[in-house]
Amino acid sequence: MVFLQSSSQGCSSRWEPALENCRRCECEWIMPRYIVERSIPCAGDLTAGELRSIAQQILRVQRNMEAEIQWIHSMITADRMVCLYIADDEEIVREHARLSGLPISRICEVSAVFGPAMNDLD
Repeated sequence: MVFLQSSSQGCSSRWEPALENCRRCECEWIMPRYIVERSIPCAGDLTAGELRSIAQQILRVQRNMEAEIQWIHSMITADRMVCLYIADDEEIVREHARLSGLPISRICEVSAVFGPAMNDLD
C-alpha cells in the first residue's frame, strides 16, 4: 500500500511498515493538503459559466497571494462545493477563501491518501 503523509502528521508508527512512498521517511517534506467544504445552496445548478467565473476568481486570488497555496480541484454536489488545496498551513487556506469571497463550512487537513489507482492494493 502507498500512503502520502502530510508534513505536519509525519509518519505514524502504526503505518510505518506499509509506507513505501512517504516522503517524510525519506527526510523530505511535502506541503500539507486541505479539504475545504463550502455549503452553497443549489451548487449543483451552477452553470458552466458560473463555475468558470468562480475558477477564475480562485486563480486570480491565488496568483496575488504571497503565501504558497495551490488549488488542485473542486467537486460539486447538489448543495456543496468540496475543494482540495495544497498550502503551507490552514490559515493561508482561510485567507484565500476570504479574499475569494467563498464561504468555508469546514476545513480538514488530509493525513493520508490512498486508492485503487495506487500500487500494491491487492
